[in-house]
Amino acid sequence: MAGRTRDDDDEEGRSSAFSLVEVMSAIRQRATLILASMAAIAALTAAVVANIPNRYEAVASVQIDQRQKEIVGIKGVISDLKADAATVDSEVEVIRSRQIVHRVIEQLGLQNDREFVGISTVQAVLLRLGLIRSPFQVAEPSAPTSIAELLEPPLAASLEPVRDEIGRAFEQRLKVVRVRTTLVIEIHFTSADPLKAARIANAIADTYLKMQIEQKTQAMVDASGRLDETIRTVREKVSTAERAIEHFKSQHDIFDADGHLLVDRQLAREMEALVLARNRTGAARARYEQARRMMVEGEGNESLADVLQSNTVRLLRDELTKALRKQAEAGTKYGPKHPEMQKIAADVAKAQGELGTEITKIIKNLKTEFDVAGDGEREQNARLEQLKEQIATSRDKQWRLRELEREANASKQLYEALLTRNKQTVETQGLQFPDARVVERADVPLYPMGPKRKQLVAIGGAGGLVLGFALALLLEMGGSSFARAGDVERVLELDHLGSVPGPETTHTLINDPLRSVRLMLAEPRGLFAEAIRGVRHELDNRIDRSETQVILIASSLPNEGRSVIAANLALLYASAGARTLLIDADLRKGGLSQDLGLADQAGLIDVLAGGMTIEDVILHDRTAGLFIMSAARRPDFMIDAASLFESLQFKRVLAQLKSQFDVILIDAPPLLPVVDARIIAQHADGIVFVAAWRRTPRQLAKEAIKTLGPAAAKVIGAIVNQVDHASMERDWSSIGRPFLNSSSAAHRQQDRSRSRRAA
Repeated sequence: MAGRTRDDDDEEGRSSAFSLVEVMSAIRQRATLILASMAAIAALTAAVVANIPNRYEAVASVQIDQRQKEIVGIKGVISDLKADAATVDSEVEVIRSRQIVHRVIEQLGLQNDREFVGISTVQAVLLRLGLIRSPFQVAEPSAPTSIAELLEPPLAASLEPVRDEIGRAFEQRLKVVRVRTTLVIEIHFTSADPLKAARIANAIADTYLKMQIEQKTQAMVDASGRLDETIRTVREKVSTAERAIEHFKSQHDIFDADGHLLVDRQLAREMEALVLARNRTGAARARYEQARRMMVEGEGNESLADVLQSNTVRLLRDELTKALRKQAEAGTKYGPKHPEMQKIAADVAKAQGELGTEITKIIKNLKTEFDVAGDGEREQNARLEQLKEQIATSRDKQWRLRELEREANASKQLYEALLTRNKQTVETQGLQFPDARVVERADVPLYPMGPKRKQLVAIGGAGGLVLGFALALLLEMGGSSFARAGDVERVLELDHLGSVPGPETTHTLINDPLRSVRLMLAEPRGLFAEAIRGVRHELDNRIDRSETQVILIASSLPNEGRSVIAANLALLYASAGARTLLIDADLRKGGLSQDLGLADQAGLIDVLAGGMTIEDVILHDRTAGLFIMSAARRPDFMIDAASLFESLQFKRVLAQLKSQFDVILIDAPPLLPVVDARIIAQHADGIVFVAAWRRTPRQLAKEAIKTLGPAAAKVIGAIVNQVDHASMERDWSSIGRPFLNSSSAAHRQQDRSRSRRAA
């Protein structure tokens, strides 16, 4: 399109999401909606919270007890709990389990408690609105299929969901937590009744301990029952094994005494006898060999007497010793031939002979004893070898017997151990202790812990504020009309020439059409005048001023402020010294002509229809320096405006006007209802599209641009018109606001003074 140069970065920038400035602008413009949402949600929250009853929280504490609790030194069937993190966390889940919950409900008779059976205020409201389903709705019973079912209908399956709902309501009020990294577990329960909260918290702790004892006792009972069954089985095995042993012994002639086989006992005795025989043989041989060796070597009889250790030999040796002593004593007195000496020598010889004879006899006896002992040893050894042969022949039988005995002994040991363990289990069933203890019982709470009404109302208000912000941004982004400059650039792909405010809502002459089309003169320092100056500046940057420019002011629908823009823009060009012509080309209604008070003046239609010249219909506003051509003297009579604009006469008139003026602004009819503006656009040098703020539908604006056809390339840009004055004033910088406010206030004061004088 003419006058437009944009690169890919500009395209991306214009199609991007809200900037921070636009977000703040949207929030300021929708401030009422945001505050209303916040107030409504806060009020609704306050109303709901006011109907919520107080909730009291009671806390009971239990501790996992890792101390030994055995009265007797007998290990239990179930070991005590370990004091680790996993065990404590598991016990937390056990305390909040459905089993304990249901037992407490039944124990305290909470099945009909309105706090658990009834529904809350919020649920009642949601149920009435149809947003939730009743939690106690009972399913339709199925039709009976037999006479038995008709006479005795089955128990309704709907009873369990009711109990489920009670348990769920109970669980919602129950909280079980571990205290940091300790072994202490806190049981929190909230209720509308403080006494009930404390009673339930304590009941949960007591039930938890009771269940531990019951579990241990039941485990003991189960173990005892299983032990009884196992004992009966093992007893049968023991009996069977013993009968098998006896049958095997009787079948193979095996006898035993005191738990030992006779053949084994006999073998032991024979081996003992053999050892004794060998010892006797060895001793006899030693004595015999020693005596014989001493005789062979010629040692004295005295030495042999010492070795033989015989009383007779000892006596004979003593006599020999006495005779030798006498001989020695007599030798000192007598000579060898003395009769006394000869007698003593005869006594010595006799003693020596008797001793030698006795020693020889004893050695013979030793030889006999040695031979007898050797024979006895050989006989004993022969008997032992014979017994071994007998044992060897019965070894397989003994091995089988030993195997049977081992099986029987193993069964007996197991049987005795089971009997002992069963006895211990039965006797210690009543000596069970829980693995936890109550550290602190719950007291009746004095103050409610909720609801925190102020905080909830504050949260509701904050939520309403967030909702208001979301709605404001949603309406701003998702609206079907133009609310921001970026909407024009993104939807229409046109440059945004400026946003022009509408008339102030507090202005006393808001309904004065003449003031609207001459607002540049009425309020030259107001927001509207500044916006028009900005539009002209954008146009000057986009059009070539070296030659006359014909600018068409177009819009998609009526009442979008197109005529006001055209008139005030023409006044601005004229005040800048440019020779400017403003043409009202709406031959059907002539709205601009009526606003200027020129409805009775001849105009464009008179020139096109013939009969009048251009000079006859152009009016000159000497105050503003602006030339004006109205639409027609009677714009309401039936004409074919499209044919007039397509005529050669319109081209001639337009060419003549271009030779006389620097800037020609044409206020054309809307693009969509009639075709006039589309025809005029073919002769224009540039087109300015006007869209009403928050009123012109985006889709219709796009359709209006498309209707221009090839002339759409002449569109210079778009103006967002009739922007809320207060919203636009807030968007101005803090430096310009005081100046604009004071200027607008001064003009409003002058208008009020003129109104009072006119009245």
